[in-house]
Parts: sequence; structure tokens; C-alpha cells
Amino acid sequence: MKKKVNLWDLNLEKTYVMLEEKFKKKLFLDLNYYMNDTELANYFEVNKYSIKYWKSKGMPYMYKGVKKLSLSFIPLLFLSKVIVFFESETNKKYNFALIEKNLIAFKSKGCKPIYEPKFPINFHSVEGAILAAAFLCDGGISQREYPVYNNSEECMRIKVVEAITKLIGKIHTDPKQPYENNCLVLNKTLKDLLTRFLCMEIGDKVLNNPKIPEIFLETDDKKIIGAYLNQAFSDDGTAYFLEEYNHGGLAYGCSVNSTNLGEKIDEIRSKKLVEYAPNLVKGACVMLDKLEINYTGPYPKTPYYRYKDGDKKIIIPWSISIKGKSSILKYQKLVGFSIKRKNEIVKKILNNFKHVSPGTSFKICHKIIQKLQKNNLPINLDTLAKEYGCKRETARYMLKVMRKKGIIKRIGGGKYLGINGCTPHLYELVGSKS
Repeated sequence: MKKKVNLWDLNLEKTYVMLEEKFKKKLFLDLNYYMNDTELANYFEVNKYSIKYWKSKGMPYMYKGVKKLSLSFIPLLFLSKVIVFFESETNKKYNFALIEKNLIAFKSKGCKPIYEPKFPINFHSVEGAILAAAFLCDGGISQREYPVYNNSEECMRIKVVEAITKLIGKIHTDPKQPYENNCLVLNKTLKDLLTRFLCMEIGDKVLNNPKIPEIFLETDDKKIIGAYLNQAFSDDGTAYFLEEYNHGGLAYGCSVNSTNLGEKIDEIRSKKLVEYAPNLVKGACVMLDKLEINYTGPYPKTPYYRYKDGDKKIIIPWSISIKGKSSILKYQKLVGFSIKRKNEIVKKILNNFKHVSPGTSFKICHKIIQKLQKNNLPINLDTLAKEYGCKRETARYMLKVMRKKGIIKRIGGGKYLGINGCTPHLYELVGSKS
């Protein structure tokens, strides 16, 4: 997978370019020194009227009563043959690098152009990471082969368009005026770049189970990793604060088609077999590991059904969570969110940590245990971890301390179950009727 893409890396047969007028005029004057237009057409096996069109500033046409010019785009394949001609027949120096320097726009056949192109296009960059994450998370490539990005937050749409402009060139779209459902429908020329150089697939991401491009999984550049995760968490992630328990965390996830797994789905859920998690979630874990940000998961959630082309699909959502002061602080420093309200929640979570006294966690834990007992639910490390939103190790430590303080007592559990380990110990509040 190429990190940097030059003009000559594009599909020669499908790519058309618009050249600076002064440069184009000189190019055809040099060609006409050796052959007239008819001879050029015969030599390069093209229509002589095409030569005339390519040399012009554009053909006039009427649109809604207004006279306009059909802009003159030249096939890259023709220019590649011209370069070979000059190399073999003359002492004139023409090459792709020179054409890149004199480029106004480029496009794929039948598509709208991208103006002020930024060749070489450096996908291994912050903007490349933003672009990849945007189309893998809240975007994609539709069955009609249009790249789309769908986000209700205007700041996110602006961010994606700005990344495209800085990385590739100017496209004809207004992020402040999306189509219905806050959707940006983008240039098909962009689709050819995404599929050719970032290996993105056309169609439903839940069914395709796409992967994060290797250049982002393999990089050690923390800015690029942070840019990808920022976009992914801003699109498909969340920051939450539970007022009832006075704590919060961060989460990210997506869904994957698991229809072909059949009866194994129950085992995947019960044993949390992470190898069946979506590639995007597993890839995000790899990137979090590189930033040394602790997380829990991936965890499978309750499957749901979806109908596609008349077939019933079983879809499993998966998610990862980031909790704890040190992990959230590191996430805030290296990744963050691009959405203001999500960053405000992160600040609230961290401010809450700053003002927690040593005994506050156990006070919250005590309230949770009282709630569990009141609702006749088992009190063990699993239920406490779930209700408190912490790791099992943290729940185990809290139960141990509360038992030493005489707040709870052990009443059962801990039975040996062979290869399945032990059942969790059960507890109840001291003074409760057993």
C-alpha cells in the first residue's frame, strides 16, 4: 500500500487532466513542430477532433439559456504516449513530474473534477488518517459508487471536507448544506482514490467488515494514530457520565454481520471471543495499545436482525470502553474528540476524579450494593463491576475492603466448576436477614 501517490500512479485509461493554458499551448506547439493535427491523430490513434478539443480552452454549450464552456480535459493515457514520443524522438523534456506542476484539475472518466490537486498525495498523514476513519465510520462508498459521509454535527462535516481539500484538492461540495439526513455525497473521482490506494470496499460496511488500512495500523506516528482515533471516536464513539453513580467513561464500537456463524454465536457472546469482533474495533485496539491507553473489551452485545435483499442477517454490535482517570487523561491528551459537547463530558469525568475523596468510591459502592440487595439481585464481583462500570479486579478489591470493614459478609459461591473455574462469591449486607 503506497503512502504517497503521484499522478502517474493513477489509472492512465480512466484519468483525465486539465493543464495550465500556457503549458498546454507550448506542449501542442512542440508536437505540431513534428506533426500537424491530422498526423498527430493518426500517430496516437485518436480522433482528430479530440486533438482540436484538447488544444482549445473548451467547447461552448448552452445550459438553461446561459452560454458556458465544456472544460478541456486531456486523457492521461494520451499524455503518457506524448512523454514516450518526446523521449524517443526528440530532445524535448516532458515527463509526469512536469505535468504535475502544471496541473489545474484531474478527474476520473465521467466524474466531476478535483481542482488544485496536491500531488503527491500523502495518505500517511493526519489528513489521510481523518479521511480513512471518516469513510470507515460515519461514511462509506454507496452501491452507486458515490463516497458519502453522514454526520449530524456540522463541525465534523467541515473537518472532513477540509481534510480532503488539504490532502487531495478542492471538491464541489458545501458541508454546511448537506443532503437529507445530514449526508454529504462526494465526488466519484474520490472513490477511485479510496478504493485503489486505501483498499476501501463498495457497499454496506456491516456486511463487508472492512479493515483499517495497513499504513495506519503499522505506523508509530502518534499524531497520525491520534488523528484516526479522534475521527473514529467522534463518529462512532461516545463519552458518558452517569449522575446516579457519579462516574463516566468513553466507548467506541460498530457492528458486524455474524449470520454465517450460526450456533457459535452463543459461545462468542458467553466467552467473549474477540477474534470474531469487527475488524475496525480490533484495529482500534491495536492503535490504542500503541498509545498505551488502557481499555476493556472488545465485548459483544445483544444481536439484532436486519433484512438485506430479502435475507435475514444476524448482526452483533461490539464495543470497547476506556475508564479510569489515567486512561481518560491519556486519551484526552493524545486523541480527544472533535465534538465540543463530548470534550465537555470528558472534562466533567476528569473533574469528578479530581474531587473524589479516598472514601467516596466505597460510599458509591455501598449504595450500589444496597440497591442490588433491595432489588433481590445477587451481590458479587460481576454484578458490582457491571453496575459500577469498573473492571472485575476493581470490584473484587472493593468487596474485599468492604468485607474487612464489616459492611458485607460472604454467604456462598466460590464453588469449583472444573475447566470453567469458580462461581463468584456471593455477599450480603451485615445485619440483613439471610
